[in-house]
Amino acid sequence: LINIERLTLAAMKPALNVTQLQLLVPSSLLHLRNLDLGDNAISSWPNNANFAFPALARLKLANNKISSVEDIEGLKHCPKLEMLDLFMNPVSSFATGNAEEDDKAKLLYRASVFALLPSSLVVLDDCDKDGNEVELEDSDEDESDEEDDEEEEEETSEDDEPQPDDEGLPAKQKRMEE
Repeated sequence: LINIERLTLAAMKPALNVTQLQLLVPSSLLHLRNLDLGDNAISSWPNNANFAFPALARLKLANNKISSVEDIEGLKHCPKLEMLDLFMNPVSSFATGNAEEDDKAKLLYRASVFALLPSSLVVLDDCDKDGNEVELEDSDEDESDEEDDEEEEEETSEDDEPQPDDEGLPAKQKRMEE
């Protein structure tokens, strides 16, 4: 259990809160890199150096109850955090009805999160520091996708080669001679 790198506790029934989070996710998971806690009732991240994950790179907290940037201050104890998903939390929802105010609030939210958290953070809510959308893929899936792509390329290149007919000539060449 201590060497686990990926943990998903998304959409737990009943939904996880911050107290349960501390009980279910021991900080002894020193190799934990990916943690998905989406679709729960988490209202804050414990601001406690004892609840730190030194290898945590990706944290999904989408659709929880985090209402302010201060509620995630404890993430500063995760020095390798690269990707944070706070989408569908009160802190990241801007719907005042005034597009200009919403844009300003969103910019302030993003700037506050990037200023608060480790410099390793490069993606917040699927966007980089400049607000440009970043396509994120799961690192394990990336490796298997690359292998699949290589296999498809090999199959395609074999299929693309002209196959000889009964006379030993490629079919295309035979048609041209006729």
